[in-house]
Amino acid sequence: MLKIFLKEIIIYAVVLSASMFLMHPDLLSDPSVRYSVMEAKDNYTHPLIYSGVLYVVIWVFRIIAMGIKKFLKKS
Repeated sequence: MLKIFLKEIIIYAVVLSASMFLMHPDLLSDPSVRYSVMEAKDNYTHPLIYSGVLYVVIWVFRIIAMGIKKFLKKS
């Protein structure tokens, strides 16, 4: 159970990191500017919410793919 939990945490962290750098490429050059804008708007939770929604979408596709794989294996 712990192994599955750690795997899902790693997947979520990858989704969070990838979406962060894809949506805000300026984080690679000067992250302090992005953090100051986020602090000024009191917008701390939006990366976690957006990544959570994206993670759930990816999770649904993974479940469907596992179901199809199991169905094809049975046939």
